[in-house]
Amino acid sequence: MWMKTEKWGLNLKFILFLSLLYVALSEDFHSQGSPIKVKDGCTKCENKVEDADKYVCCGDCTYPEMIYDTSSGYCKSGAQLILQPKPKEVFKWVAGPWSTCSIPCGDGIRRRRVDCFAVIEDTASLDYPVYDDHCLNQEKLVVQEPCNLQSCVADVISNNVKQKGRHSKTSMSIITVLIFLGIVAVVVLGIAGLVFHRRRTCNESGYVYIMMEGFT
Repeated sequence: MWMKTEKWGLNLKFILFLSLLYVALSEDFHSQGSPIKVKDGCTKCENKVEDADKYVCCGDCTYPEMIYDTSSGYCKSGAQLILQPKPKEVFKWVAGPWSTCSIPCGDGIRRRRVDCFAVIEDTASLDYPVYDDHCLNQEKLVVQEPCNLQSCVADVISNNVKQKGRHSKTSMSIITVLIFLGIVAVVVLGIAGLVFHRRRTCNESGYVYIMMEGFT
């Protein structure tokens, strides 16, 4: 009977010791394992733990010791435990460039691609394409729209006017060149006639002079 009582006493002491140890460790973990939220607090640290929608790191960038199956932990160096929320992903429609119009006139259609992308919040940088059901259908951008709405008759008339304008410019240029060539021809002919007249006059004067010299 005495042996049994002593054995129970030892068991109670052991249980009490374990309880005290658990309380001490729990208080220690609690004092070190309550992280503070800091935006971009873990960005500079390579030693960090990814925990669901957040990162956990130590203030001095040493590796944090995490308590199993919890978001708590502690830093062996005694530094403050920091919690940094992950940047959220949002989904938005992104449109590509418009295609050329289907026809040059008469109510054509142009199209473009519109896809749903995951976008990192606060950065606006495209992450990766996702299925369209991730984006709100009511916010989807226009995929096609009308273009070249003018009638083909008006287009033909406009082209004819442009062609006539080009033809009239060409005709004026040709007329100007012909006039210039005519003026040059008249000037050349005038100069040639003058030279011929002077030569003829000089030849007749010389003939008379020779005859008179013969008679003397």
